[in-house]
Amino acid sequence: RIWRKLGVVLSAIIIAERSGSAFTAQIGTMQVNQEIDAMRTIGLNPIQWLVLPRIMALVLSMPLLAFWGDMTGLLGGAVACTIYLDFTFVQFFDRLRDTVGIWHFYTGMIKSPVFGFIIAAIGCFEGLQVKGSAESVGQLTTRSVVESIFCVIVLDAVFSIIFLLANVCPPRADSSSTTGTAGTSCSSCAACARSSATMSCTTSSYPAFCRLAAMLAPIVPSPIKPTFMVFSVLCFCSPAVDRSL
Repeated sequence: RIWRKLGVVLSAIIIAERSGSAFTAQIGTMQVNQEIDAMRTIGLNPIQWLVLPRIMALVLSMPLLAFWGDMTGLLGGAVACTIYLDFTFVQFFDRLRDTVGIWHFYTGMIKSPVFGFIIAAIGCFEGLQVKGSAESVGQLTTRSVVESIFCVIVLDAVFSIIFLLANVCPPRADSSSTTGTAGTSCSSCAACARSSATMSCTTSSYPAFCRLAAMLAPIVPSPIKPTFMVFSVLCFCSPAVDRSL
């Protein structure tokens, strides 16, 4: 989860709050001070001189930041296992090497440049939309952060569907797909170790969002239940949700 999702998504959210908002505020302030109009007057293209460098910088730096987030998360997991589970660092990383394939790392790295591009593009676009006063700068800075975080989460869901259809991160060759029982681990489906005796690996291998949708389905208010069902179907969660309704 750290390599595939949490590391890159949390890094993208932090960058959206910091760099995305900074891009909007910087370009918006230039817009209020008519500096961008002055650039156009002397024949300079604001897209070329203000937008493209920021987009390229974030596309190049986002994988490095995601990698740093992944390593920090693994180090935190190793420390937690050492304190609470009496693991040593060597045992933790040996187990990590045995159970996690390299494609878990690659999937996060594939997402990160796209997240960087979206965050920078939204931040610069909202900055160019500033009109009139400093109040507009604040409003559009807030909007750019919200839009960036929303787009990161939606794109992460889209990438998850694409990787699912492409069968990326398949179970390792030495893993089994037998029915999981309580207290018995299944290396292709870690959730089986915590599942009931009647839950199979096929059932428990739904993406995390699908399991969350299955838990929320019974308590979703009736007016928004159709929208919830449509969204769950788009995310390939309909089998889990149908059993809960």
